[in-house]
Amino acid sequence: MMCSKENQEEEKLAKLTTIQGKRDWRLSVRKLETVLSRCRDISRWLDLIPELLEKVDDGSMGFTPAVQIAYLKKKEQKDVLDAMELTLCTPSLSQAMRMKS
Repeated sequence: MMCSKENQEEEKLAKLTTIQGKRDWRLSVRKLETVLSRCRDISRWLDLIPELLEKVDDGSMGFTPAVQIAYLKKKEQKDVLDAMELTLCTPSLSQAMRMKS
């Protein structure tokens, strides 16, 4: 699922890269990069512990922060889950990125 911002950007790019009815090869490369990035995210997302996957499925946690948390070891993911349950909060993307590094 693409967010509207990505759709708008893609439409702008399509308009800019269309020359005399032919699309520039750069648009195809850009689309391919987007697809590959999304595939990497989904592949990584599958490394989450089941409890965190459930949080994403029920909408209580965002997909993008979940992808970042998926880079953590299983024990660290469990610690994140425990902290989430204790504070009744989910990490933002920025917080999840800092945990990953």
